[in-house]
Amino acid sequence: MAESNSYQSPTVISFFSELQQKILIHVGTIKNASYRTLVKEIGRDRITILQSIESLIEYHYVEKRKINPKYQKSRLTFMLTHKGIAAAWLRGFLNTDDIIKNLDRDDNITKYIKIVHYMFNSPEHKQMLESMFEKLEMSYSGYEGEEESDQVSMLIKESFLTGIVELAFGENYDPNRLFSDLNVGWLKWLFSHGDLEQFKKTLVRGRDNITSTIQRFPV
Repeated sequence: MAESNSYQSPTVISFFSELQQKILIHVGTIKNASYRTLVKEIGRDRITILQSIESLIEYHYVEKRKINPKYQKSRLTFMLTHKGIAAAWLRGFLNTDDIIKNLDRDDNITKYIKIVHYMFNSPEHKQMLESMFEKLEMSYSGYEGEEESDQVSMLIKESFLTGIVELAFGENYDPNRLFSDLNVGWLKWLFSHGDLEQFKKTLVRGRDNITSTIQRFPV
């Protein structure tokens, strides 16, 4: 069983066993993952898999669902929570393409991941997702189950704005590609007109501050 890291949140697993890594990858890439598919894919017995996956469920990386909730003995399926998605991505178990293929949710965090997938090149996903995923894993109780809350909305906005600013300082930054008509449509799908206006005001203020700083630089 994985050990808890004493200097992190007690709800964070600091080290995933090889079996837990395989479970996270399987559950993150296979629709309707179950004990049956896990046993077949991983090649370990049901009891061993049960012990490892129960730890992942306890720490809220994986959630289990009944195919038919009306029946107590209904077959169980497994899916990654947002925390599980974040942990798997941060550790390189899954990339954004893997996540998108099996992302069966309709909340704003999911919408943002989809926007990053479709708007940005793969090397740019780090800037656009890393800070959000780090906070999702470390502060799970503050976000999971509150997908439409103001806290989640702020998390997504901060992640987007921070990522754009970081990318803008890169040598290969191309705003024409980034803000194509198609991509603008994606932004309007997730963010309100007021959100987009606020982004623009923040960027203009940052531009003005940087310009003033450059003008006063002692060279």
